[in-house]
Amino acid sequence: MTTSRMRAKVSALLLATGAALATAQTSQAPLQVPPSYAVISEVARELSVVSFQESTGSRINQNQRQRLPVADGALDKVALITTQQAIKAAAPMASVWLIAPSEADFFDHLQSLAVGDVMKMPADLAAAFKENRTTHLLLLTRYRSEAEFRFVEMIDSPGPLDGVGLFVERRTKVTNLRTRESGIGFLAPYVYLRATLIDTATAKVLNTRTAKASRIFSAGEAKDGSGNPWEALSSAEKMSTLRDMLTDEVKRLVPQVLAAP
Repeated sequence: MTTSRMRAKVSALLLATGAALATAQTSQAPLQVPPSYAVISEVARELSVVSFQESTGSRINQNQRQRLPVADGALDKVALITTQQAIKAAAPMASVWLIAPSEADFFDHLQSLAVGDVMKMPADLAAAFKENRTTHLLLLTRYRSEAEFRFVEMIDSPGPLDGVGLFVERRTKVTNLRTRESGIGFLAPYVYLRATLIDTATAKVLNTRTAKASRIFSAGEAKDGSGNPWEALSSAEKMSTLRDMLTDEVKRLVPQVLAAP
């Protein structure tokens, strides 16, 4: 083969290879930018202590309710960090911006949210999302719903609950099936929350899920032997139980709300 013919073949091969590369590049889908999430928690700024009160001849709930502030947004911070971990597990390339707990809610009227609803986005938040190129907001809020305390033979529904709190009841005999300790009344830490995914560009709700969780401790488990259901857990145990429950429910809800509705 002559030198001129060899050069012609090499040139033709290079041209063909270049054309193939160009075709491959143009046929590839454009690179997708990883999502960027902002996370707000409005679940646990306050802890509710709800005491059951018998209501006779009235449909109005008579339960006594006391709201106690949670110092330094401690439980909301637990929810934020747990959400960040869940997002990273589902989308490792995503960026996550945790917005510090506030003294007031950013959003109102969230009890009847549905996919497709358009949220009223506060102007300062919308501006911050745009500046930070945030694509999604994952919002954790209190969910108000009828209580459901599950026993072996019944479900007790003594009125509505919301957010994070402790329910105290002093009339029902309750036995711990594991320890066989019995007492009149029970203490029930509870977590009722909603997780909502919002498109920040349109303020449209992409997905929303709710959780209702509670644990029951018999008055017979009172630490001081008094039979007082409030003493079934120490102060430290009350907070650690609520923290663990909140962590579990956020871990469960976040993957669901990130998935298609």
